[in-house]
Amino acid sequence: MTLAAEAVHADLATVWPDRDDDDRYAMLGVTPMIGVNDTGGTTTTADAAYLLGWAGQKGLGFVRFWSVNRDNGDCGDGSVDAACSGITQTR
Repeated sequence: MTLAAEAVHADLATVWPDRDDDDRYAMLGVTPMIGVNDTGGTTTTADAAYLLGWAGQKGLGFVRFWSVNRDNGDCGDGSVDAACSGITQTR
């Protein structure tokens, strides 16, 4: 996720060359999908914590999480479902 955001940040420099790095980071936002996602990856709680720390250091405009309603501990078998994240957890 951070690599993609850094790539977009670099692209923004070509669109807004008069803006500094801080301004361009403030223009960015990230929205990872929690748990198991439909592209085969998994966003763990450790990944989310890392992303939040990185976003805070860079001054990103926002961090949101896709399908936060899936974060309920159901279907902890690693499956992808609209109703659950696929990650075992305690409530």
